[in-house]
Amino acid sequence: MSEHDQRQFKLMSSRIEDYEAGHLPLGGLIGDLEFLRTALEKEDAEWDRQYLTQLGALEECYAVMLDEERSALTVPERLLVSEAIDSLKDLLSEKSSP
Repeated sequence: MSEHDQRQFKLMSSRIEDYEAGHLPLGGLIGDLEFLRTALEKEDAEWDRQYLTQLGALEECYAVMLDEERSALTVPERLLVSEAIDSLKDLLSEKSSP
């Protein structure tokens, strides 16, 4: 894996940490994760599919919240977001493992 891609994966993890610490809104997290994914030089198709599935779950919760003109996620949405973030962290930890 290139150094460039390693940096992107570290930045993805950092942005998730920022969201979990309350320093980044969900919309910002989604945008950053999408941007960092497109900045990858090379990724395997299965990893990318799983990543996009979890990112899609975040986008769906965020879109419903915006569509219903709410400023916060519901309890079920927070659970879905938490599960998607846990899955994203697992995917990213695969990339930081030797």
